[in-house]
Amino acid sequence: MTQQEIEELAREFGIDALAAVPSRPVPADRKTLLDLYAGYPPEFAYLARGLEKRLDPGLILAGDRSVWVGLVGYGGLPARPDPLPEGTAWISRFAWCRDYHETVGARFESLAAALRERHGAAARSYVDTGSILEKSWACRGGLGFIGRNGLLISSALGSFCFIGTIITDIEVPEPQPVAGNGCGSCSACVSACPTGALPGDGRVDVSRCLAHITVTSKEPPPPDINLAGNLFGCDICQDACPHNSPRRPTPVEFLPREGLFCPDLHAVRGACRNRDRFKALFGQTPVFRRKPERLQETVDRLMADPADS
Repeated sequence: MTQQEIEELAREFGIDALAAVPSRPVPADRKTLLDLYAGYPPEFAYLARGLEKRLDPGLILAGDRSVWVGLVGYGGLPARPDPLPEGTAWISRFAWCRDYHETVGARFESLAAALRERHGAAARSYVDTGSILEKSWACRGGLGFIGRNGLLISSALGSFCFIGTIITDIEVPEPQPVAGNGCGSCSACVSACPTGALPGDGRVDVSRCLAHITVTSKEPPPPDINLAGNLFGCDICQDACPHNSPRRPTPVEFLPREGLFCPDLHAVRGACRNRDRFKALFGQTPVFRRKPERLQETVDRLMADPADS
């Protein structure tokens, strides 16, 4: 398959950037990954359990020959108010709209279906759901580089982008290397992080990262952590990144749903106490996967301590 055909498929299925690379060699090694995972909280134990698959796509799809990785940008607007309106909080841009596993996942599954139907290929698609090193494959495919905040940064899309992958038995040529300009001497994200979670080398101290504390942690927010007004997720390091400026328009499907742009904390607290109201406010968004009692713990912290806002 040629690069031109790959680009045509990207346009057809609404993928902003798409690369296909041979599935060998895998762009990571066992020791580096184990050392990385060792510093993660217990909620991330699944990463080590899926290590073998991450190091061998053939364990996911027998006869694999290539990994396709693509980006779908979700923009950086509307901008976060500074300061946030009194009595409100921030929901990260990835979570204030319909769940990207469904919307973006449908694009990659449609592409995988096209590969199966048109080329007789075996193909399996994932959007943040499989044992695949999405960011590493994206870097190998020339789609971007890993910034000081640990996120993939695309020269065209910045870091506000969803990553999807497809493992298939289609043979593709090795892509031409694309030199990323990297972060250079910039450390804006490191300085902006309100909890000091970024040491500046591309790693993240997950135990201090507000994206983990407010989205995936199974414990109440640590009392010594400044929540910085964040209810679910945190875009602060991305907002500070020059690669996200000027901010790009947000596609309509990724704009905030009613009530989720700087949501009122009293309204969220009430929703956390009533399942029907919780579903009405957060249904079909990533926030709905959060247990109401966990979300209410964050709400209570934000309402009780103005220093967290």
